[in-house]
Amino acid sequence: MDKTLLGMMALTLPLLAVSCNDDSETGTADDWQARNVAYVDSLTAVWRAQQDDPSSVAEGDTLYRLDTQYTPDGFLYYKRRGVADGFVGVGETAKFTDVVRVYYKGWLIDGTEFDSNYSGDYPDYELDIPTDFTVSGLQASSGGIIYGWTEILQVMRPAANATDKRGDMFRVFIPADQGYGASASGSVPANSTLIFDINLVEVNPGD
Repeated sequence: MDKTLLGMMALTLPLLAVSCNDDSETGTADDWQARNVAYVDSLTAVWRAQQDDPSSVAEGDTLYRLDTQYTPDGFLYYKRRGVADGFVGVGETAKFTDVVRVYYKGWLIDGTEFDSNYSGDYPDYELDIPTDFTVSGLQASSGGIIYGWTEILQVMRPAANATDKRGDMFRVFIPADQGYGASASGSVPANSTLIFDINLVEVNPGD
C-alpha cells in the first residue's frame, strides 16, 4: 500500500479523538456508540494496511491484533510503548490463574481519563504504587478486571526482576464487548471503546 495513504489512515486515530472533544457533550447514546464503532473500524483499517505492506510501518508504530479467547469472534488491538526506554519484558507470561502487578492508565476515545495509578507519561517507580489483579478477573487486592485485560495480560511479559520493573508496556485498544459492553460503569458510558497504557511489572502464582 502507498505509504502516504497508510500515513493518512494512521492519522484517523487522533482525529477521531479530537472530533469527540469538539462537543461539550458526548451527544446521544446512539451517537456515542457510533463514534466508538468508527474508532475501532479505523484501527482495523490501519492494521489491515500494515498487513498488506509491513515495510511501510515506522519503527514503534506497529499495530498488533489479538484474537480473543473469552469472547466469541472478539479481538483487540495494541501497540508497544517505551521500547527505546527499556520497557521490554523478558519474564514468563502470566497464566489465567496468576496474579499480576501493574501500572495502568485508562481513557476514552475523547481523551477523558477515567482511571489510573500513576501520573505522567511513564510510571515513577519511586512514587507511584502498582496494583495487583488476578488475570482471571476474580477478586484480587483491588477487584476484578474486564475481559480485554484478561486477554492482553496473557501475552505481556514482566520485568526481568523486581528491581528493574520495566516489563512490557502496551497501549491497548479494547472494543466495548471486551470492556463494559452495553452497560455504563462509573464515569465510563455504555458502549465505550477503552484505551489503556499497561505496564506489567511482576507475575506471581495464584492460589
